[in-house]
Amino acid sequence: MLGTLITNLSTGEAQFFFMNDLKFKLSQNKQAMLAGLLLAVVTWLLYAPALAFDFIPLDDPSYVQFNFHINHGFSWTAVKWSLVSFYSSNWHPLTWISHMLDCQFYGLKPGGHHATNILIHIFDSMLLFYLLLKLTRQLWPAFVVAALFAWHPLHVESVAWISERKDVLFAGFFLLTLLSYGRYVQGPKTARPPQNVSPLASGYYWLAFLCCALSLMSKPMAVTLPCVLLLLDYWPLQRRAPLRLLLSEKIPFLILAGVASFFTVKAQAQSGALLTLGRLSMAARAIHPPIAYLKYLKKLFWPENLSTFYPYESSWSFLDLTVPGLIIVFLTVWAFRERKLRPHWLFGWLWFLGTLVPVIGLLQAGMQAIADRFTYIPSIGLFIAVCWEVRDWVGVAPQRRLAAGFMAAAVLVACLALTSAQLKYWRNGGTLFTRSLALNPEDAITHVNYATYLRYQNDLAGARVECEAALRLAPKFAWCHYCLGEILFQENKLAPAEEQLRTALKLDGHIVAARLLLGEMLLERHLLAEATEQFAAALALDPGSPKAHYDLARLLLLQNKKGEAVENFRAAIRLLPDSSEALNDLAWLLA
Repeated sequence: MLGTLITNLSTGEAQFFFMNDLKFKLSQNKQAMLAGLLLAVVTWLLYAPALAFDFIPLDDPSYVQFNFHINHGFSWTAVKWSLVSFYSSNWHPLTWISHMLDCQFYGLKPGGHHATNILIHIFDSMLLFYLLLKLTRQLWPAFVVAALFAWHPLHVESVAWISERKDVLFAGFFLLTLLSYGRYVQGPKTARPPQNVSPLASGYYWLAFLCCALSLMSKPMAVTLPCVLLLLDYWPLQRRAPLRLLLSEKIPFLILAGVASFFTVKAQAQSGALLTLGRLSMAARAIHPPIAYLKYLKKLFWPENLSTFYPYESSWSFLDLTVPGLIIVFLTVWAFRERKLRPHWLFGWLWFLGTLVPVIGLLQAGMQAIADRFTYIPSIGLFIAVCWEVRDWVGVAPQRRLAAGFMAAAVLVACLALTSAQLKYWRNGGTLFTRSLALNPEDAITHVNYATYLRYQNDLAGARVECEAALRLAPKFAWCHYCLGEILFQENKLAPAEEQLRTALKLDGHIVAARLLLGEMLLERHLLAEATEQFAAALALDPGSPKAHYDLARLLLLQNKKGEAVENFRAAIRLLPDSSEALNDLAWLLA
């Protein structure tokens, strides 16, 4: 059925056989509506099992579950926090607001949060279909590109992981930017679209500017949008305007990208997320991008052994260093040489290369070498290049048309099967991290993630074993020392817990949770000066932490500094109005 649909779409005529072999010929608009409906329904059915999935103890706790700014629902105080905060090493206020709204409507029931991700992913897929249809007037390639985007297994991470809301959200505004820009360039519906349009006179231009800002406020990976707009000028818009005009049009978008980049680097540096870069030499970072590009290419065309974390290689052979670079250079030169006959290849290839630049490893926070979620937008470029190449190969030959239809159907069915299988691993932290450890048992980060899941399940002994395994693999892993310290604290092993917390802070002083826990332990022992130091440092790192204000208020009270204690109790209540502990303590103090 899917093969028949795709084959018929490629001829511009959709044909279906129902009772008595009755044949229906649909108009172009009805074909598009039918294809869009099929895309939406199949995508929903594909991801519907995620509605029963749990939160994942990987960013979900800090993003939603235990983030008091978010889990209390929508408020203007929380909106203000989202605009000025660099919490969790990020600046993406629109993403925070979307999580607030989810908590407002669904509370902390994960099914609702998953539903929002799925619906936005469906919206993104249909928007991509509509965008390509409007810009190229090619129904069949547009549908297959959108279906590959919607059903590719590499995109499971972006959809099934609640904390990756930023992916599906920024992609939607990214595509709306391209659609608005296309309408600006094409202008009113005339026989020939204008080639030189004044940006100031077009509402669509400013709508594109607004959507670009919203995309950047969802995830800063959208900084490549000005370059993608230039690619649209080349193909499929095929503008003949002077290069000076085309570049000047992008200046407002470049300013937006620069502002977002500034905030992002500041957020990463303030939280210490860029410390990882110091452990990689400049030479290693220069070598890594071609290797990463080749890995992404392989996974897009042969998606197997997908994991939550891909560590950097510990060593490279001569071939590892040279072959990826040669392949990337060859494909780039070939796409440039074929630009007149195959403009879609140069467009798609440069889209793929360019939109991956922010996360390719030259300047990247985190310890991952690559990540499935980073392909969410970049994959579109390769999908376009391949599908339009097949379209050109088909031409008007009936045999080729039939072969292409069933080949596309086979690829899409394979994507559906692989995505369905990959989705099952995201049911909870246990299924996800045991799968990742089966693929890479020497990955210290996944051991720690699994330990966090076990701790939430009150399996402290199992969690401790996982932390110890991680430390054998990476003795200087600061977050692992903190996690082990927290587990030991829960087991009432206070001396070794304190040792682990101090080690964690020695390796990375930006772990606010470690400072708060250590401060509490020092406070219990009446080591007030040391406790004050920890709470003050925690507040310097996260001024919006109600727990830090509350703990500091308790300490000040013990020091008989009642005025400062009242001030910090009130700060804690202002940040967390339903904090019964802070309210009771403040009431007692005022009385």
